[in-house]
Amino acid sequence: MRISELSKQSGLSVPTIKFYLREGLLQPGVRTGRNQAEYAEEHLARLRFIQVLTGPGRLGISDVREVLAAIDSRGRPLRGLCTVINATVAAMPAVDGEDDLCREVDGYVDRLGWQVGDDAAERRTLAQVLAMLRRLGWSDGVEVFDAYAEAARELGAYEAADLPADPPDAEACMRLTARLVLLDVALTALRRMALTHHAGTRRHSDAQVP
Repeated sequence: MRISELSKQSGLSVPTIKFYLREGLLQPGVRTGRNQAEYAEEHLARLRFIQVLTGPGRLGISDVREVLAAIDSRGRPLRGLCTVINATVAAMPAVDGEDDLCREVDGYVDRLGWQVGDDAAERRTLAQVLAMLRRLGWSDGVEVFDAYAEAARELGAYEAADLPADPPDAEACMRLTARLVLLDVALTALRRMALTHHAGTRRHSDAQVP
């Protein structure tokens, strides 16, 4: 397909597609003339994946490049790929006081018994959350994560059941990563709706008390 058709099917403008080509996020098409090229379904799939990362995933171009590089590398263990993806998706700006809480978080993760690397970005993310909570006046320790950890344990087991035993090819990796990113967004939306529901139910119950 020509770049105009690629634009139509992906919903991205031609200048945006050309930008992704210049940035190396999208492989060049097959040259058919001096200023013309043909693109395949693989290009369309890649563009749709980039849309997931930059849209619901809220990743910047440099993070998208890192995820794509991890997917394109051959022979990378699936666990290593998950580590790279999680590190980019979970990245947060540095927070004052987070270093002091890293040891507390490390002990918490050890008690959970989860096999997570010592340098996993999510460890620092939890420390950053604790640091910001305390800056806002909350005195919670790592126990604030207990209910979330239990829910995450079940969700992690559910999602891991669909992971292939062998490292998937690049196209399968994109589909898998896009699914995980989108379901992460869905989880946040469901949690917010559940909170709204229970908050409303609680107010209604309180109003019925004589």
